[in-house]
Amino acid sequence: MSAAVARDAERLRDALLTDWDTRRAAANQAAQIVAAGPGRFRQHRAAVTTWAKRADGSWRARYRDARGKEHSRHFGRKSTPNNGSTR
Repeated sequence: MSAAVARDAERLRDALLTDWDTRRAAANQAAQIVAAGPGRFRQHRAAVTTWAKRADGSWRARYRDARGKEHSRHFGRKSTPNNGSTR
């Protein structure tokens, strides 16, 4: 009886490992989406693409959202938006 159980357990283990390997890429992508989270006000944070100093001394940060639309925000200091991508 224990030999039959061991064979069945080995077969199930192999089937599960094979199934997991085929789904690994999709699971990794889904985990990255979850890790990114919805962000503040349900908006994903985007990396700043360009910084420009304006004539009044403030800084303009330009970035693209998840749909590719360009946005800009103005800050008194370049280091104000602490999202890890200052240029």
